Amino acid sequence: MTKEAQIPFFFNPLKSRLLWIFCSVHLLVAVFLGEIFAFAPDEGGYLNIFKELYSRHFSLVGHLGWVATTPTLFVQVIYLPAKIFTLFGLPDYLALRILAIALSALSVYLLLCIARHQGSKKKYFSWALIAILLIPTTFLWMTLSLREEFLFLGFSTFSSGIYLLNLKRTRAAFITLTLGTFFVCYTKGYLFVLLFFAFITLLLVRGLMQRKFTISHGYIAIAVILPLVFAPATTKSLVSGVVGQLTGQSGALVISTDSAGQVVSTQGSTTTGALAAEVAANPDSLFSKFALKSKIVSTSTGSSTGSSTVTPAPDAKRVERLTLQPGHLRQPLTLISSSARFLFLPSPFIDNGSKFQNIGSFEEIIWWGLYIFLGFMIFRLIKSRRKIDDLFIWASAFSVFFIIFSAITEINVGTALRHRSILLIPILAMILMCQEPKKEALDVSDPA
Repeated sequence: MTKEAQIPFFFNPLKSRLLWIFCSVHLLVAVFLGEIFAFAPDEGGYLNIFKELYSRHFSLVGHLGWVATTPTLFVQVIYLPAKIFTLFGLPDYLALRILAIALSALSVYLLLCIARHQGSKKKYFSWALIAILLIPTTFLWMTLSLREEFLFLGFSTFSSGIYLLNLKRTRAAFITLTLGTFFVCYTKGYLFVLLFFAFITLLLVRGLMQRKFTISHGYIAIAVILPLVFAPATTKSLVSGVVGQLTGQSGALVISTDSAGQVVSTQGSTTTGALAAEVAANPDSLFSKFALKSKIVSTSTGSSTGSSTVTPAPDAKRVERLTLQPGHLRQPLTLISSSARFLFLPSPFIDNGSKFQNIGSFEEIIWWGLYIFLGFMIFRLIKSRRKIDDLFIWASAFSVFFIIFSAITEINVGTALRHRSILLIPILAMILMCQEPKKEALDVSDPA
């Protein structure tokens, strides 16, 4: 057994300062926001599901949030820790947010395990990880009780599994690969399809480079197939969705919806009005007091009708700025411009059509820096002529497929910004695999 294979992969997360800071800051924000859901309105849909999830004869049909083809047992199992929190008196929304924070922290932990085991002399991954954790919208998706935290965990466990396979740690690799595919498949089916296509690309690349397939790739194939075997309804939905996309008919893979499955409106942003209404409904919360005192929102925004707030209709120019023009596979050149809009909008220092879009646009500076940094790392990898790792091949293929798919389906800037966070785990995986690992033994006493 090589010295690299003898090095422990997992470490005690309680010894990581980064994870302690991560959980503490996110928990403070979760408590600070209170029952304010305007930053992600569909958080209320998941909360409603959670309230009824463990009742007798519960069904996801008719609920906004998890799709009806997702096995109810799967949702009950993954929400079980939050249910236990409520038994100790925590409110439902806070229990779900604590679960989201814990799962997001676990995603970061698994990436730290790869980085620590790899032991590069350079701090490239640390810089990229800190930059990503500072992206405001990503910070929110890791705090709020949505589905993003399950996707982050799914992709990080799947990435860890591929890395462990290269170390010949078959048992741990198969467990993490299987967990990753279950989380992705049952959370958002179209991402599972892209994960599958990226795996096929990995097989093709390795077949061309080595003229053979390894047993390790068979473990990945089994892990990918297992969630389909246990959920025939999901399998049928995914197949019909792929066929629908290829034949030009509507299918289950269309993602021009919010995470609750609702069609995204291009009639302008309602965040300001929704936030004002929720602040008015919860005036005693910490966030409401801060928002009113700092004049971020005003309870007089729009005109009130009962308990709701009506915002003025946006003009045509604002609607145009909030809307993305999808590309078409039959016109490949349109994919270039639509992919660029997906990756680089909204732009800072211009009017993006809404107040919160203008505020959020400044995080694009971090995204742009991340793209440049990734390009630099890939250049270093090519220049070094080192062997390209399976994880790098899979992560890069998935990223390309995801960008192309988003280019032909996204129609709303705000939704695209949220969906773009899916790229973060593959980007970090690629940066990790581009780093040159230490040749000497690693110091396993410092978990970062």
